[in-house]
Amino acid sequence: MTITKDDEDIEIKEFVRLRKNACKARGVIKKQINAFVLRHGFNYQRSKWTVAHIKWLKQLELSVILRETLNEMLLQYYDLNDRNDEI
Repeated sequence: MTITKDDEDIEIKEFVRLRKNACKARGVIKKQINAFVLRHGFNYQRSKWTVAHIKWLKQLELSVILRETLNEMLLQYYDLNDRNDEI
């Protein structure tokens, strides 16, 4: 099978679309985490998604169930972050 210029363009467009969707998914989980902590009375006043912000998220005093929920959301964030770095 011969790959034409049009085929290459389509492949590149698909790859760009994959990257764009991965970035969008990471943005969604970040918004969900921010909304979650706000709903439970916490508000980080400095720049978000820095090392300090993530440390703050990990140190929030939450009930067992809320802590587990936030931890799972953070795992999703880490996975999406790693995925974006790999693409």
